This record gives sequence, C-alpha cells and structure tokens, in this order.
Amino acid sequence: MKYPYKVGISMPDELKDRYETEPHEYLIGSRFEYLTGVVRDIRYDTKYGTWPIERILETGVDIVGYVDLTANVQVRTRGKACFTAVHPCQPTDGLSKEEAEAQQAEYDRTKAIFQPNKIYRVKGLPPISRPDLQPFNNEYHMQCIYVLEVLSDNEENEFLQNLLNMWYNPVTLHSEAFGDMVLDKELLWFTVEKQWRRKPVQINLKIQNENEDAAEGLSLLEQFWKKKANWDKKLRTFAAKELLALANDWASSDDEHPGRVWTEESFANALTNESITMYTDGSFEMWYDDGGIFFGHAVVVYGDVQNGATEAKTEG
Repeated sequence: MKYPYKVGISMPDELKDRYETEPHEYLIGSRFEYLTGVVRDIRYDTKYGTWPIERILETGVDIVGYVDLTANVQVRTRGKACFTAVHPCQPTDGLSKEEAEAQQAEYDRTKAIFQPNKIYRVKGLPPISRPDLQPFNNEYHMQCIYVLEVLSDNEENEFLQNLLNMWYNPVTLHSEAFGDMVLDKELLWFTVEKQWRRKPVQINLKIQNENEDAAEGLSLLEQFWKKKANWDKKLRTFAAKELLALANDWASSDDEHPGRVWTEESFANALTNESITMYTDGSFEMWYDDGGIFFGHAVVVYGDVQNGATEAKTEG
C-alpha cells in the first residue's frame, strides 16, 4: 500500500461537530479484527425508493492506545480509530451489478488498511465532548480519534508495543479451586469452565483493569465455590419467591402447557446454572437457564457475599 493513504470517505455532516477541525498526528496500536459500526445514512434507488444503493457506515479499528504526537500525550484506551466508509449493497433496480461489485471491492480495500498487532502513524481529528449527546459524552468517545489518512504502517513505539504485548499475550490467574483462569481482555474478567450439578458452568472474576490486584476477589470467589451447594439453594429459593407471580402470569399465556401453575419448588427446580460472575468487591451475578419458565429468558440473581441475594430479574 502506498502512503499517505486516505481512509474511508468524507466525514458526514452529523459527525463534524463531534471532532476538532485541526488534525493531529498520532501513533496507534491496532488490535483490528473486523469492521463493525453504525449506518449513518442510506441512499435509496430513485425508481422504487425501497432498495438501498448506498450505506454510509461509521466504523473503526479497535486500538490498545495512541500517542498524540502533536499534543505530546500518550493514552491507553479500548477506544477506536474511527472513520466512515461505504458499506456494500446488493444489485437492485437502482444499482447495477458492476456498481455493487465496485462497492464491495472498495469495502474490502478498506478492511485491508489495518492489520492486528501493528503500530501505525495516522493523521486524525481529536474528539470533542458533547454533553447534549449521550453517546458522545463519555470517556470512551474522548479516547477515540477520527482517522483521515494513514501515513505509515511500520512504526515503533515502546509504550504502544508494551500495550500490544499485554493484549496479545495470554494473562492467567491461578486458583487452587479452579486451576488457571484466563483473562478475557474484552470483557475484563478471568474465566474458566467447571462442572456444577453435573452441567458445565462458566466461572468469572470481574476486574476493573488489567493492573488490578485480583487476590481478594479470587478469595471471595473460592469461598463462594466451596459453599456452592448452600448458595445455590438460597439463590434458587430467592428467585422463586421474587419471580413466582411473574412466572405464573407468563404461564397463563402458554398455549403449549395450558393450566400450568408454577410453585416455588417447581420454579427452583426448573433452573439450570449457566454462570457465576464475582466482582472484586464481593458482589455477584448468578445466571440461570429458565427451564422454559419465561420462554427462554435468563433468570439472574444479584447479591453480595455479605448480604446474600438482593434482587432477581429476567434478562434477555
């Protein structure tokens, strides 16, 4: 690829007041895997007006951090190097096969610009906080940049390389009860699969950042696990008491099982353990398969190790 290389298409008008106008030069640490994003605009064919012939996609590359060379600032982030691109459409009355193929080819070229585990030099726009727009009034948005051009794909930087090494090298936490728990760096939890009531269940220890000392949280999780039978009985009983009326309200509309009435006992027995997530402060979430009580919605019991269960809800 020949540099400098323009990224994507022109910035849509609705994004122009969310980024500064003067570009900065950055180094970014790319952990790109695939392009996802939000469709910001759709143009339809003029004959029928029902088939899209152009979709403007706001997308971006996941990054581990950036160095703002203009402002002399380095930032560790889980944000994105954002840009806009044309998302390919299918041939329609308003879009020929050749035009659709050209859109697909351009999208494929866009996807090939960035690769994982590399450091790029780019020209981009810093973000502006927008208190009046909730998606653009948070730490995540303020750690993203809007990329205009890629200047180089073979940069070196110790700060970004260390972040990339942390991202791509596995991080584990050893537990006497669970063995090695592997850090899911996207969800920021140490996780392992174990058997519970003869079924596989996911065990998670949630942390705030990769540098957090997880020892206390792990100790709480191990104590919970040692008494899992008692905890399980208490949590099932709590869920049944909290959600029984709702369960029977749902049962009244169940055409496959007319006349079904749930009791606290049958409700509790219908649940199947799916996962337990412990936070380092001792709060937890226990997720259950509902066994058909809420037609496939999960049952979640929230609580903490000091006070036990505090809330039960259906999710999903």
